[in-house]
Amino acid sequence: MIEDSLQRTRSRLVDAENLFNAGSATRSDVLRVDALVSSQQSAIADARAFRKVAERNLAVMMNEPTRAYDVGEDILAPPHDLGELPAVDDMIAEAQANRLEVRSLERAVDGMHQNIRATRAQYYPRLDAFADALYANPNQRFFPLSPVWRASWSVGVQLSYTINQSLRTKAQVRELKTNKRELVLQAELMRRAIAIEVAQAYHDRERALAAIELSTRGLASSVEAYRVASENYKLGAATTNEIIAAEGEQVQAALRAVNSRIDLHVATTRLLYATGRLNPK
Repeated sequence: MIEDSLQRTRSRLVDAENLFNAGSATRSDVLRVDALVSSQQSAIADARAFRKVAERNLAVMMNEPTRAYDVGEDILAPPHDLGELPAVDDMIAEAQANRLEVRSLERAVDGMHQNIRATRAQYYPRLDAFADALYANPNQRFFPLSPVWRASWSVGVQLSYTINQSLRTKAQVRELKTNKRELVLQAELMRRAIAIEVAQAYHDRERALAAIELSTRGLASSVEAYRVASENYKLGAATTNEIIAAEGEQVQAALRAVNSRIDLHVATTRLLYATGRLNPK
């Protein structure tokens, strides 16, 4: 983008020099256009240096040798088609049903509820049933002992109760209930946070779509305005200030168009994640 602007400005520098030689422009006009060329060259050098630093930082984070990285996604291409999106309230309900974070907390609440039920059983006496069979030589259940293989069996029940078990169980149940309430609160806070996240991503996507339409129109207008200003400048009917301003407006319009498409990709990805459609399997 800046490189394209540099090429245009160099062409205008040639026009300024021609106008200066023809006596239709001043030396100041030529120098101002030349200064703009230098400024754009400096911006390109800064961008290349920033890219090298970013590549090295990325290589360090990925623990691999430094190399040239390429952009893996065409930001100017339309993002993934989501089809006809439902209303934002429906998407919030979808997110709260699909997000793994909410599911995990709900399962934890269910597990805590079952734990409370199991602990409450300790309020009551414990009844154990047992049975065993023995075939031995000698079988010590027979008297007197004799070296003979004999079989025996026994069944029974055992009722036990600890006097202070009720107090301990009450304290355990209260602790478990407190933990359950904390999990329920965390789940509710998670649902509210998801609702905000979905709503923000949903409206950011709408804003990005509107911004793309407006920035596209603005870019087309700025390109045409620059073309007209360039023609007038060649004829000596436009000033250097006008051509520099037209160039700046065209660059800013192009940046807004690119940024709006980046915003759309980001908002679409955030919306897919927020609704649980990007949950890992």
